[in-house]
Amino acid sequence: MLLLASAVISVLMHQFDDAVSITVEYRSEKSLEELSKLVPPECHCVREGRVEHTLARDLVPGDTVCLSVGDRVPADLRLFEAVDLSIDESSLTGETAPCSKSIAPQPAATNGDLTSRSNIAFMGTLVRCGKAKGIVIGTGENSEFGEVFKMMQAEEAPKTPLQKSMDLLGKQLSLYSFGIIGKIYAKQLQIIFLAVAAIPEGLPIVVTVTLALGVMRMVKKRAIVKKLPIVETLGCCNVICSDKTGTLTKNEMTVTHIFTSDGQHAEVTGVGYNRFGEVMLDGEVIHGYNNPSISKIVEAGCVCNDAVIRNNTLMGKPTEGALIALAMKMGLDGIQEDYVRKAEYPFSSEQKWMAVKCVHRAQQDKPEVCFMKGAYEQVIKYCTSYNCKGQTLPLVQQQREQYQQEKTSMGSAGLRGKTFSSLQNNGAVVAMTGDGVNDAVALKAADIGVAMGQTGTDVCKEAADMILVDDDFQTIMSAIEEGKGIYNNIKNFVRFQLSTSIAALTLISLATLMNFPNPLNAMQILWINIIMDGPPAQSLGVEPVDKDVIQKPPRNLKDSILTKNLIVKILVSSIIIVCGTLFVFWRELRDNVITPRDTTMTFTCFVFFDMFNALSSRSQVICFLI
Repeated sequence: MLLLASAVISVLMHQFDDAVSITVEYRSEKSLEELSKLVPPECHCVREGRVEHTLARDLVPGDTVCLSVGDRVPADLRLFEAVDLSIDESSLTGETAPCSKSIAPQPAATNGDLTSRSNIAFMGTLVRCGKAKGIVIGTGENSEFGEVFKMMQAEEAPKTPLQKSMDLLGKQLSLYSFGIIGKIYAKQLQIIFLAVAAIPEGLPIVVTVTLALGVMRMVKKRAIVKKLPIVETLGCCNVICSDKTGTLTKNEMTVTHIFTSDGQHAEVTGVGYNRFGEVMLDGEVIHGYNNPSISKIVEAGCVCNDAVIRNNTLMGKPTEGALIALAMKMGLDGIQEDYVRKAEYPFSSEQKWMAVKCVHRAQQDKPEVCFMKGAYEQVIKYCTSYNCKGQTLPLVQQQREQYQQEKTSMGSAGLRGKTFSSLQNNGAVVAMTGDGVNDAVALKAADIGVAMGQTGTDVCKEAADMILVDDDFQTIMSAIEEGKGIYNNIKNFVRFQLSTSIAALTLISLATLMNFPNPLNAMQILWINIIMDGPPAQSLGVEPVDKDVIQKPPRNLKDSILTKNLIVKILVSSIIIVCGTLFVFWRELRDNVITPRDTTMTFTCFVFFDMFNALSSRSQVICFLI
């Protein structure tokens, strides 16, 4: 309400730029609130001895929160359990290196230094490695991040590249206009009125309104743009690289094939995080331990696992959930309870593997056993033998090469980083969609990062430039069309405004050179500038998306807004207005004595030409569009 009141006051004081900015800010805040309602940030909280999904905004001091890799810390936490925990605090402290955390108490003298408080996890920071548990000690504005956020709100957003180029264009036109007017009217008062008409002072406000309305239209199409420059960049996008899982498909992972070390290939039926499905090998159902090669794989995948499936709902990472679901289909879902963990090495994006050191619950006098799972190229380094039909054989180079071929055939799609570099080096403007922690780097590398609003992680949304509220891929196409339409509307406005300004300058300049009296008086010039130019120029900036523009290929990001084709159209429109108006003025001025009737006829003719110019400027293809 405070923002709306400020907007009303700005309008009453004729501060229209401020009113538009305040209104856009209010709408943006409401849009982000809507996203928070649709996709509330969640966390894992311990309630009544069980880990449950809880809305982060419902946390209160004293709650116990569980953290794992990729989570954003929902509140300030005092840690009481931490396993190889490393947190990215760059958003809070500016330090790029992850900060190691522990449960060791800190001296009271270090409480004011954020970097030295190693037993505190701050709200808004990201877990890069390990897992932990902590007690909530601060939420919302009462957290350290809340204090920083208050300071961030005072910072003004920088101007977009398009706004900067339009400001430069306005300054250049002003300089040229004053140069021409100064030589012709160096001693006349009318220079002030003519300068007002010649300078396109509507450029900044039209750019602001056009971009703002474009963002609002995108919100209606369920897309929230975090940065205004993206509105411009969308019109240049010519390549969309999509992350498959969670974007083109449902955000669930399912084991469909099993390849064993001794060459067996089993197929798995069923989808989702449940026990509905079977493991088939040569037409036979594999259940329990009747196939040691397959059961060993399932055993390692379950014991080296932190996910839990309860009531067909996954609590944990999708990859680990798929392994638990596989064990459920084979009747081995309780295998985790057979082992007691002695040590744990959590997964991280740097090492790309997870391992646990365990002993069998019923055989604790026997040596400890290590289970590991992760990226093939990392896990294979630690392997010295393999299982073949119940026997343990040494892992020779020939066997390694065979496994490498199998891995290459299954994982040949993981080339997104090289794809981006190749496309961008060739001048393409790349948009990337994603929803997981592993997509964050790619979203940052892309020109336009697009995150899924419902299934996307906090890390993914933080790295993205645009968020799809409903996870609908078609929304990206609508946003690109909107970006093209916004840029086209600005070009139409520039065409109309410049042709009118050039026509006004040229008309009076030619009349002076031909020793004619002034064809327009000062009030008529101001009327043309304020009444005849203002409303049409504003309307051109908010035109619906032109269907012809959608069919055109994306523009080059480096292209100037004043292309050769646009300059020709501006000059042709100006020549038509000047010739028609000057001819009427010459016909009326037969006795070389100017009368109010002569200037009125000239003024009326100029206005009608200007109206047709506005109609023709609505399209870059059709001459007159009514």
